[in-house]
Amino acid sequence: MWSPSADYVERANVTRFMRAHGIESYDELVARSVGDVGWFWDAVVHDLGISFLTPYERVLDTSSGVEWATWFSGGRTNLAHQCVDVWADRTPESVAVVWEGEDQEVRRVTYRELRELTDRLAHGLRSLGVGQRDAVGIFMPMAIETVAAVMACSKLGAIWVPIFSGFGPEAVAARLADASAKVLITADDSRRRGKTVPMKQVADRAADEAGCVERLLVWSRGGEAVPAKPSSRDVLW
Repeated sequence: MWSPSADYVERANVTRFMRAHGIESYDELVARSVGDVGWFWDAVVHDLGISFLTPYERVLDTSSGVEWATWFSGGRTNLAHQCVDVWADRTPESVAVVWEGEDQEVRRVTYRELRELTDRLAHGLRSLGVGQRDAVGIFMPMAIETVAAVMACSKLGAIWVPIFSGFGPEAVAARLADASAKVLITADDSRRRGKTVPMKQVADRAADEAGCVERLLVWSRGGEAVPAKPSSRDVLW
C-alpha cells in the first residue's frame, strides 16, 4: 500500500480545495459531495477553472427522474478551448503532449504548437464541410496528430468517432456507418509490434463499404507517398 508523504498531501489539489471551503477532513469532503451534489460540482468547476462560454443555469436537474438527470443546464463549453487554448495562452512553451514509439523515438509538442496544429486541422476540416454535429471518424495510430484531430473536431463542435487502429475494414465500416461519418481521418500506415500496418488500405475499403464517407483526410505517418485512389475522395494532411 502506498501512503502519501506530508509534503505530497500539502501540495495536493484536493487539499487546496478543502481549505478553500473550510473542510477539515476527507470524510467531511465525501459527506458534503454526496449530501449536496449541486454545490460540490459547482465548486469543482470553479476550482479547476473550467470556463463556460455560456454560463449554466443549474448544476443538476433531476426533475425528470434520477435516471434522466441533466448536468449544467443551459451552459456551453468547448473541450478544445479548455484543454488547448487556455493553456496555450497561459503557458505556451510548456509541453502539452509527449509521444514515444516502439523504437524509442520521442516527440514532444508545446501547447502553442498543439494549438497551431489543432487550428490548422480545424480550418482544413471546415473547408471540407465539417460543422457542428457532423460525425468525423478518427482511424489513426497513437500520435500527436491524433490528439490534434480530437481537438480540431471538438473546436468545430463536430462529433469525433474514435476507431481502434487495429480494426479490420468491416469493423471500421460498421462504426462509420453507425455514426454516418462524412469524413474519415486516417494515416498511410501505423507501426504495431514491429510490423507496418497498411491503414490507408483498410480505410479505403471501410469507406467504400460504409457508404457515407465523402472525404478521407490522410496523414503520412511513414513519410512516404500515400497511394492515391482513382476518386477525388483523398485529401492529404
